[in-house]
Amino acid sequence: MHRRWRLSGRLDELAGMAAQVEAFAAAARLSSELTGILNLVLEEWFVNLIHHGLGGQKAPWIEVRLALERDRVVCWLRDNGIPFDPGDHRFPDLDAPLQERRAGSLGIYLIRSLVDSWDYRREGGCNLNRIEKRIVPS
Repeated sequence: MHRRWRLSGRLDELAGMAAQVEAFAAAARLSSELTGILNLVLEEWFVNLIHHGLGGQKAPWIEVRLALERDRVVCWLRDNGIPFDPGDHRFPDLDAPLQERRAGSLGIYLIRSLVDSWDYRREGGCNLNRIEKRIVPS
C-alpha cells in the first residue's frame, strides 16, 4: 500500500498534505498516535523546506510518497531545492540557557527524535530524503 502526491511548495498546501496523510493512515489502519507523528514530521519538514530550501526556484516542487512496508511506514521526500543534508546539521544545545542558544535547528532535532531512521542523498539535482517509522503493535 502506498500514496504519492506532488506539491508546488506553498504554505497553503499544508492542509492538503495533512489530508493525504490522514487518508493514507486510515487505509493502512495506523494508530492515531502514529498518524499524528507522521503529520508532525511532514509538516515540520515541509515548512522548513519552503522557508529555507526552495528559495530562488522558479518552479519549486515537492514529491511525497508514503508506503506501508511490513512493520514500518516509509516516507520518501523529493524536492528540487538547494542541496541540504540534514545529517550534516548540528543539533542545538538544549542545555544552554535560552539567550545563548543559536536560533533554529529545532525542526531537524524534532524530526530525528520522532523517526527511527532518516537517510539523505542528492540525486539528479534533487534532494531525496527517506524516513522510516516503525509501527509498534498496540
